[in-house]
Amino acid sequence: MISSEEASLLIARYRSEQPLLRINLILRDMSVKMRLTARAAVEEPAGQLTFEAENGDHCLVELRNCRFEYGDAREVKDPKIRARSEERFAGCLTILFPSDERLYIMELR
Repeated sequence: MISSEEASLLIARYRSEQPLLRINLILRDMSVKMRLTARAAVEEPAGQLTFEAENGDHCLVELRNCRFEYGDAREVKDPKIRARSEERFAGCLTILFPSDERLYIMELR
């Protein structure tokens, strides 16, 4: 787990530096899997995070009462998956919603 303040710093960097992000939402029961490649919107109200894709698609996330985790490829036990992850992603911020659903935000290299 990381604090809300640490997550806010990462989100602020996503907004200011505009890295390309891979966003994955996978529901607990695996009934829905969604993926979007986008950038974080620069300006928006506190407690919200919006991702905007090149084609205009977007995803709005309410951050109220969420918890956060952060990890990177060094934590992956399988060497093949770790190598592939290190090559493709700089790190992963996970947003844990009060419903226990998770949204994964991976910074693409």
